[in-house]
Amino acid sequence: MQAKECKRWDHRLRPKLVGQTCSPSEESAAVIACTTKPKFMARDTGSLWLALLIIAYCMIASSARSAPLRIAGTAGYLAEWELSGNAAEQNSANATEFSGPLIWKHVGLCSQDGPQEKWGQIDIRVLGSGSSSRIHVTLSQENISCTYVGSWSERSSGLMDCSDTKGVPLTLLFNER
Repeated sequence: MQAKECKRWDHRLRPKLVGQTCSPSEESAAVIACTTKPKFMARDTGSLWLALLIIAYCMIASSARSAPLRIAGTAGYLAEWELSGNAAEQNSANATEFSGPLIWKHVGLCSQDGPQEKWGQIDIRVLGSGSSSRIHVTLSQENISCTYVGSWSERSSGLMDCSDTKGVPLTLLFNER
């Protein structure tokens, strides 16, 4: 009768060829003991580990991307409004979108009783990728809504059109935390 190599389970519950041979008297018991998988190991663990690795990678990648976008800037002909806020990334199939609260702080000479603060909203839609990316920004507060279209970079400036005034200077600074 030929000697057979026994399989044993290593500490990660994977079959491992040990390379030892079984004696003819131990052969049937050793082969059964060494090659029988535990009941919970009936499926291929390699596929399970691969699936878990892919899920972990996706979770890490999405959590890294979901960091809030920090926004600062100025608005107005004399930069009399300071803008600040944080926008969270929103799910969208066609573009990258951010949305969040925005504080409008009036710091112009007309503010005799100290700076006036108003709460508003900012919605950012990023179209394209790389240096050709464009942004569509909507800024709103109280009954006023303003739109700006420009290039997507850490600093973007140009003119925005508001519901009551056109061509208002705007500078936005974006910083991912």
